[in-house]
Amino acid sequence: MPITPKIYLIVEPGTDILTENRPQTEFSMTKSAPTMQPVIIIIPNLEKRPSRVYSIAIGLLKFSVGLIIFLSISFIAARLWLMRSNGGPGKPPAGYSSMTELYGAIILGAIPLIDRQPPIPPDIEYKSGVTYARVGDIELKLDIYRPLKAPKDQRRPLFVLIHGGGWKSGQREDYRPHALRVAKAGYVVASLSYRLSDVAKFPAAVRDVNAALQFLADHSDEYGLDPLKMVVMGGSAGGHLSMLAGYSNDPQFRPESDPTFKPVRAADQKPVPLKIASIFNFYGPCDLTTDFAKNVDVVRGFMGTTYDKDPELYRKASPLFDIKSSAPPTLIVHGTIDDIVPVEQSDDLANALKKANVPVRYERMRGWPHTMDLAGPMFEYICGVILEELKAHAGRPD
Repeated sequence: MPITPKIYLIVEPGTDILTENRPQTEFSMTKSAPTMQPVIIIIPNLEKRPSRVYSIAIGLLKFSVGLIIFLSISFIAARLWLMRSNGGPGKPPAGYSSMTELYGAIILGAIPLIDRQPPIPPDIEYKSGVTYARVGDIELKLDIYRPLKAPKDQRRPLFVLIHGGGWKSGQREDYRPHALRVAKAGYVVASLSYRLSDVAKFPAAVRDVNAALQFLADHSDEYGLDPLKMVVMGGSAGGHLSMLAGYSNDPQFRPESDPTFKPVRAADQKPVPLKIASIFNFYGPCDLTTDFAKNVDVVRGFMGTTYDKDPELYRKASPLFDIKSSAPPTLIVHGTIDDIVPVEQSDDLANALKKANVPVRYERMRGWPHTMDLAGPMFEYICGVILEELKAHAGRPD
């Protein structure tokens, strides 16, 4: 039988003593006699010690929780080793089984991320904020990256980048890591801004992209680029816009369809012919008539209306329905655990391109999410793919 511990309280003469009237289970105060000796009151500790079974169970529970945490950290650490040892040109890094696992890896630093705003190296000429058009009080701008070693009389293929952000956010500097990597390989690179959905609704952004491409063709002498060897790449919303620019001939997508649109061009200059040699679509939506797209707030914000009110407008904004045999060769990159744009969008796009006999390369990245190329190993692999496809469809830069 366990011994019940007791608490000893020494009370000086003349002090108040708290006593208990057990029948009423109430406490009252009494005073010790001033002449009596110090009183020692023994207060039993009424708390019971836990049983041995209970203590063992708690101990096992703590051990199990600790073991699970240890194994989880070890598993993600193994993933970290795997990712750091894999990836790069020609070798895709291992993916993740779910977004939960991916988030855990990010929290623990298991995914090394790229520097999104690296400094401009000395061997790259950088022109920032070049105005390519004006619409009312708005100036539309782009940035130019070109290798200093490239003489301007030597026309080089042009790589055009269109940022994402759900058509409502993002900036042209978001693609600086990609721009610098391609420019260092010898290509001329342009990264452009367009009107976001809080400024102008569809098809304003598509007009902006087409205006930027025409501006670059018109200034091909100045930038030493070949207007017949343009490759247009976009991610997410930018991928969607790049497909519309490359696949569609809708006259409403031309900047001249808007009388307020003022391209930057000499008054007597005629538009220089241009050709989109290839489209690189990174996890962009191709069909806005699906349940996924037409019920999403960012799509409705971009379109300026709901699908129920204007289904034909949603179809017009869907590059999937503009694919013909004359469409440019296309590179598609999409992750299977993308929770923003479902991978089925790119599955349908690849199938439609194949059906139309359009050359297509589909990098369907198992276990990778939206904006996967922000991860260091994936960025290295994707840059290798980009340079391969540039050489295949636009030629070598020198």
